[in-house]
Amino acid sequence: MEHSVFHLGHGVLAHTATDAMYYFKMSPFYSTSCNNEDPRIPVNELGRNFLRDMTGVEYDVDDEASTPPSLWVINQQMRTAPNAAAKLNVFYVVNEVILQAPRASQLIEARLSNVNHHLRVALETLAAFKPVVGEGDGAISSTDLDAAGPTEAGILVDPATAESLRALRLGQGQGWGADAMRQISGIAAQKIAEVSEGR
Repeated sequence: MEHSVFHLGHGVLAHTATDAMYYFKMSPFYSTSCNNEDPRIPVNELGRNFLRDMTGVEYDVDDEASTPPSLWVINQQMRTAPNAAAKLNVFYVVNEVILQAPRASQLIEARLSNVNHHLRVALETLAAFKPVVGEGDGAISSTDLDAAGPTEAGILVDPATAESLRALRLGQGQGWGADAMRQISGIAAQKIAEVSEGR
């Protein structure tokens, strides 16, 4: 169903499970083709004794999960046997409002969409990032690295170091794990030592 919220009206409050079911039947979430519509069920009762002997879709108030009178939990369930009913949907009667609980797949989809958004923003920011090494007028930007001399930034991206990093297969399904970072640090330290010794 596409509905997610139904307002009962100002001042409407369900004091009993029967009231909660009565108000729930007024919402668009309720299907009139369910077992609760059986004419044998009295209007002022939940009809649980009748529903247990039937099979098909039914609605029932979850007494354990409800906290009357402000919250009533109503389960839509598929009954296959007197003691076997599988939940299809869960609804909440909260004060004057009836809400449909989201399904697990909807929650996961929303979370993944949120993660995807933040990851995309982070990658776009990273792609636009132009690192600068040093301070003041002598700073070296990533666009100046080709012209850089034997500075630390130049050491880390010189052709020999770049080839060493390619040998690690970074960016080719290997990730930036702790082992790869230790190898990069080792290569960088070796290059710094070579420059310091004047090689």
